[in-house]
Amino acid sequence: MEIGAEKTKIMTRSKESSKKEIKVDGQILERITKFKYVGSIISDEGSQHEILSRITQTTGALTKLKPIWNNKNIAISFKIRLLRSLVMSIFSMPVSPSDIP
Repeated sequence: MEIGAEKTKIMTRSKESSKKEIKVDGQILERITKFKYVGSIISDEGSQHEILSRITQTTGALTKLKPIWNNKNIAISFKIRLLRSLVMSIFSMPVSPSDIP
């Protein structure tokens, strides 16, 4: 496996702040505090960024569905199914309780 130092970044999660440099082929790797991986925000501060991101996504989904919520011709049972499948699935993905600050 080859590691390209120009594209590789590092993030540490520790109670003690580590200032040690990591080098690949003489290049110091860039240190980051958060990144997005498969739609989830990974952060050195735990899950706070991820939770805030999910709240924002959930609010956006609810806003986009507002015409459906206000439509009196759509059955309440269908609206509930939409809410559960489209909106609640965003917010209810597991987050480790130990990550919450």
